[in-house]
Amino acid sequence: LLDYERCNYYRDYLGNLSIAAGAGAGVDAYFAWSLMDNFEWERGYVERFGTIFNDFGFGNDPNAAANQDSQPTTDQTRYRKDSSCWYEQVYTSNSLVDPATFAGCSK
Repeated sequence: LLDYERCNYYRDYLGNLSIAAGAGAGVDAYFAWSLMDNFEWERGYVERFGTIFNDFGFGNDPNAAANQDSQPTTDQTRYRKDSSCWYEQVYTSNSLVDPATFAGCSK
């Protein structure tokens, strides 16, 4: 669940967003999309890029319209990735935390 690169991406993105806001751009909010691993139209469930790891296996889903044997199972467990904990620390401290010094998830 280590995703140091994602922490760096968010740090760079939020840093540039802060610069833009300081220069007068109207920034009201920011949402870290995607917060959870999800279905992508082109890559299906293969790529995982959210801040929450969705631990699913592929199995049979009799309710699926197609590909019943290759659907994510319904018994899904979610785990926070380090980027989720890093983002929480940024939010609660109201400061841009350096991912290099971030200790990771302690929960």
